[in-house]
Amino acid sequence: MKAWVNGEFLPEEQVRVSLLSHSFSRGSAIFETFDVTETARGPALFRPDAHVERFINSAEALHVPLPAGKEELIDILKTAVRTNSMSSGGVKLFAYYSEPEFRLIPKERSAKLAVFCFELSGIFGEGCGESTKPLTAGMSTIRKSSPSFLPVHAKACGLYVGGFLALSEAVEQGYDDVIMLDELGFVAEGAVEERLLRQGRRRHNPQAQERASGDHAQQRDRGREGPGPAPRRDGRHTQAGPRLRRSLLHRDPHQGLPDPVDRR
Repeated sequence: MKAWVNGEFLPEEQVRVSLLSHSFSRGSAIFETFDVTETARGPALFRPDAHVERFINSAEALHVPLPAGKEELIDILKTAVRTNSMSSGGVKLFAYYSEPEFRLIPKERSAKLAVFCFELSGIFGEGCGESTKPLTAGMSTIRKSSPSFLPVHAKACGLYVGGFLALSEAVEQGYDDVIMLDELGFVAEGAVEERLLRQGRRRHNPQAQERASGDHAQQRDRGREGPGPAPRRDGRHTQAGPRLRRSLLHRDPHQGLPDPVDRR
């Protein structure tokens, strides 16, 4: 497929960015991924407004100056889908610094943009998303970063190193997937996706609680009765300890709202 890169379409294999660029060497590129769904009226981007808003929020969190606004970004995405004659699949939007850079703060005044289109079957195989086979998951010793440390809700490439390490650790231990804890030992998320936890008829979204709380540590300290057991170093947890059970009991699933693209 052809990639849209700064106003022109190029074959994907011809897209080039310097390995010395700030976004490659410092991990400062931001991105957003969009679903393309086949409908009776033709292919449609799933909730482009909400996704582009999150992309813009990521740019603001990392102080990345974008060369285009919300409506222009949506038009670029639609143009990429039409040009590649997509019926369904995915689209990935990037903002990045392209020039070689050795300083911590890039000298470029504006980021570049790129859009890539892809078929899900080419990445995840045929029948992706249709399997009902149970998966195993282990808890990693790698912790989810706190929002007070880094803008963890921004989709910045460098922020995904933690998820990469956590999932690698779980796979090495023989698991299919991973569950990450936060710095206090509460369930946070998976390697790249959120976890919805069920207790009876109630569903809990730990990430939504963190986003809604001005002081997430204070929220999670509510109801703590003392230190809980530390995760085992081998990552093999067959049962949630007292601290994890309390994290489920003391979260209010109705307090706060999830990110706009979390609700379908």
